Amino acid sequence: MNNRSLNVYAGKQIMGQLQDSNGFWSFKYNQAWLNSANKFAITPSIPLQGL
Repeated sequence: MNNRSLNVYAGKQIMGQLQDSNGFWSFKYNQAWLNSANKFAITPSIPLQGL
């Protein structure tokens, strides 16, 4: 099975990447997004990581 990914943006700034690896979906925030003063979680069920 192929792995798929989708970059997620808030305006022009990348928030992170949604990834499908053999049917298992995950989301990883981009480090620049985590360092941003304007950061927010994409959804309450996926809290900001690496704080």
